[in-house]
Amino acid sequence: VDPGQGIYKIQLFATSKKRDTYSKDFKGLKDISFTFENGLYRYYYGKSYDLEYAKKMNSEAKSHGFPDAFIVVFADGKVSALK
Repeated sequence: VDPGQGIYKIQLFATSKKRDTYSKDFKGLKDISFTFENGLYRYYYGKSYDLEYAKKMNSEAKSHGFPDAFIVVFADGKVSALK
């Protein structure tokens, strides 16, 4: 995956239970989206074409109480964790 061609989002958590994107589970974070795959809802915060900005969003997610948050890139119809 060429990250230059993708959209960065921050994965907050994955769960088998669907949540309202305005739920207090997101601890005040806005711009929540999700995917559903293999029986799991994956919840994401924000979106950016800029990796540096994505790193800031990831720090923000961690400071809001999501210590396991990480950056993913959506490209070519696939989602990949940024290593």
